[in-house]
Amino acid sequence: MKKICWTIWFGILLGGMVWPGIILGDRVEPFVLGFPFLFFWFIAIILLQLISLLLLYRSEYKGRK
Repeated sequence: MKKICWTIWFGILLGGMVWPGIILGDRVEPFVLGFPFLFFWFIAIILLQLISLLLLYRSEYKGRK
């Protein structure tokens, strides 16, 4: 069940980077941290993927040396 949840989560993140998910972030304005919104959208999704992969790694290899 845990692997199915992770697969769905990464599928949602992937969907945010390609069409039709990119439609949600396809704007120049508003500017966020000085970046156009679309650029911020990509950075946010990449950071979410990084954090998710780190959490997945820690949960899979917990207790192993």
